[in-house]
Amino acid sequence: MENTTIAASPISGVHFNLGLAVGEKIHVRSFSSPSIAHEAEVVIQEKSIPTDDLGQLPLQILFTPTHTDAVGLQGHFQNLGKNYPVRTLQDLKLAEADFANLNFEQAYQLWQKINAQWCLQSNLSLLENMAQVVERLKALWPNDRTLFFEEFWYIVRANLGAQKLVAYYNNLRVTEEKEKNSHEKNQNHEEEPKPQRRETLVRVRVSGESIPNTTNGNEVDELIWKRYEGEFGPHFHIADYKADKGDWAATLNLAGSSVLLIAKIHGLNQLQKATLKNFMDWLNVSLKSLPSK
Repeated sequence: MENTTIAASPISGVHFNLGLAVGEKIHVRSFSSPSIAHEAEVVIQEKSIPTDDLGQLPLQILFTPTHTDAVGLQGHFQNLGKNYPVRTLQDLKLAEADFANLNFEQAYQLWQKINAQWCLQSNLSLLENMAQVVERLKALWPNDRTLFFEEFWYIVRANLGAQKLVAYYNNLRVTEEKEKNSHEKNQNHEEEPKPQRRETLVRVRVSGESIPNTTNGNEVDELIWKRYEGEFGPHFHIADYKADKGDWAATLNLAGSSVLLIAKIHGLNQLQKATLKNFMDWLNVSLKSLPSK
């Protein structure tokens, strides 16, 4: 079931999703406003989906009626809170009907408040547990580069409180190829040559709103990378930040490998910048200590 309503709003160019878990259903309310401020209409869409689809939902916040309901969800989906904030209507002194009747401004202010709290908690947690976090990533680096960057993506997104985050990195694709005339040699009863190992550098993109999706980069991604090529250096560097639009970009180096981060954020304070720089520097030094293959 899906309903669409239109209302007025002074906030432009914004889209976000709030979910409420009730029983076996997730009630999703999607709020969108135009990118031009004087077009003062927003669209609010509502739909219900099965709870089993929760792990793949691009939500900004998930609400449950009570703490008991939240615990029940965590039993089905481990580490759900690292995808997005999970809050109870009980703590916010809201009824289910209040959630269903939130207008755009009310929903937007609620989202901004809770996202800021989640971001602060994430930064404090990273500061307290940085040694363990770095060691966990260090163990992944030589064994599973995809999982490393997906875990890295979660950490950076929570630090920034980003609505969307894209991480680009370089990876080696290894293939084995036989010589073109190997079939002919085989017919002549010659010893078949061993396949040749070939390594190709590929650009990899890890992107998403609440869940990372890893794919090979395309032509647009190459253009984005080239735009920031002159910003790469040995240390973490914020290459671009437009506070009015929320556009943020940073470059860094991990054990000699360049990484580009692009995000849509709602603010950037000194705690976030200091925590992120400390984390990146520590991680880079730790990865450099690994024995080279």
